[in-house]
Amino acid sequence: MNFLRSSSSIKHKFKGVNVWFLNLTLALELRIILSVLSLYLLIACAQQQPLTGGKKDEAPPIINQDLSTPNYQTNFTKQTLEFEFDEYIQLQNITKQLVISPPLERIPKVTTKLKKLIFEFPEDEVLKEDATYSINFGDAVKDLTEGNPVPDFKFIFSTGAYIDSLKVEGSIIDAITGEAVEGALYMLYDNLSDSVVQTEKPFYFGKTDSDGKFAIENVKAGAYKGFALEDQDLNYLYNIPTERIGFSMDTIMVKDDSVTLSINAAIFEPYSLVGKPKADVKRYGLVTLAFKRAPFDATVTLEEVGQTSFIETVEDTVKVWYHTPDSLDWSIYVNRDTIIDTILVKGLPKNLAQKKLSSTKVAKRKESIINLNPFKPIKFTFNHPIQKIDTSLIIFTEDSVSVQETIDTFNLSVDTTIVSSENTGTRIQAQFQIDSIEQRTISISYDWKETLQYELQVLPGAVTDLYGLTNTDTLQLSYLVKEQKDFGNINLTASGMDSLQTYQFELLFGENVVESFSITGQSDYKRTFSSLPPGKYSVKVIEDLNGNGRWDSGDYYKKLQPENISTATLEELKANWDVEANVVVEF
Repeated sequence: MNFLRSSSSIKHKFKGVNVWFLNLTLALELRIILSVLSLYLLIACAQQQPLTGGKKDEAPPIINQDLSTPNYQTNFTKQTLEFEFDEYIQLQNITKQLVISPPLERIPKVTTKLKKLIFEFPEDEVLKEDATYSINFGDAVKDLTEGNPVPDFKFIFSTGAYIDSLKVEGSIIDAITGEAVEGALYMLYDNLSDSVVQTEKPFYFGKTDSDGKFAIENVKAGAYKGFALEDQDLNYLYNIPTERIGFSMDTIMVKDDSVTLSINAAIFEPYSLVGKPKADVKRYGLVTLAFKRAPFDATVTLEEVGQTSFIETVEDTVKVWYHTPDSLDWSIYVNRDTIIDTILVKGLPKNLAQKKLSSTKVAKRKESIINLNPFKPIKFTFNHPIQKIDTSLIIFTEDSVSVQETIDTFNLSVDTTIVSSENTGTRIQAQFQIDSIEQRTISISYDWKETLQYELQVLPGAVTDLYGLTNTDTLQLSYLVKEQKDFGNINLTASGMDSLQTYQFELLFGENVVESFSITGQSDYKRTFSSLPPGKYSVKVIEDLNGNGRWDSGDYYKKLQPENISTATLEELKANWDVEANVVVEF
């Protein structure tokens, strides 16, 4: 028995050892596993890689027709529209994307709920009778995860017995530039009165895309007024004078046998009365009249009080430069149409000591050299209108050979514009001219010699402005006369013109007008433009219907379309090259 107990006890001891050994083994294995796992996590943290969720979802939401309001309904009565999709959806930019034609009088409510889009008509909205409506959601409805838009999502219905299927399409361009206009409306009215564009929303409309193209679908046969509008306040009404418009001269007839009708329109900003200018009369010697547009139809005159004056027009601003003998009050009159505005100019202190006559190009000797066309005059501009020049204080140096006045004093007034300069033993002809249009500019013409360098010095006291002030700084400029071969010529031939019509031509270098001229009574015209700098040129032709030498906008109520403009881009002009420019005038 004892032996048996002893054997059992020994067995139990060995069993305990086995358990202890097994636990130790498990503990070591667990420690190894944890160590390996820690090492793996450490490496994974050190080398982070983006997680991939499989192929990107590029499929748009698909509408479930069985669970949605039926499309293309006839005899439609106003109801809430519901559209069920196969995935969760969202709305983006619905205000700009939603297009309803004919437009509603009030703004509808458009919302989403999970996979559902809900469109609610305003309670007091009255739909037109026997009209086909198109609700175009654009790209506003998208899936929630990737933003894929529902393509070509439209809801069509008719309040009459059938869906209209005729189509009107076309394009809208800028009347001046000829470029496509994006986001403009082309509108059709079943009311043919002229005032309808200001009082009623259109029966149908379409909006232009980035190419200036529009399409109006589901139009019914009938007679319509056509009107293009760049709608600034998004109310489908022409109610802002600065809104650009375009219109069709004739009634647009949409017939059952015409599947698609094509229309083109040019939009423009109508000229309105120029308006009273904003006058700045706070400083002596200069009154600034700021208009809202170029005041070509306004006339500025001055009350005569013995003043010296010059009127300068720069774009939409008229500058009245003046100098009075005494501190007197006087008036400026602005005549516009049948209205005369009177602007009082107070007799202000002259404060001439605060004024200084200076050139816009004051340079020191040996600074940058200006390239000079051998066939063009030198021009430089001052900050005040010029009254006279003392040419004895103007010195030319031609390759270090002085060309200076030998007479004591030679005063050149604005009314006497040409004087001869002479050098000892060599007679030269230098022409000094105060520009009658730009009276702040002086031009000097001379028989410039190619490749030679000229130094111009305008000494203090040489130039006197209308205030009686003279320049106190020396104007020093260096010119290098380029060779004739550095320039090119354009031989212009224009054809296709109506000999009974007047045309305004502009030769453009980039956006700058090189020369402007009119042609009347000719069907063909030829002219050579010589010694032009190389570069890209174009010719703009305006059909000058009223012969006033400029482009005129249209007038909707007078049934006047804007004057046609045609632009031709010429072959690039190269140095020592002639370009044969054949322009056929077509509008």
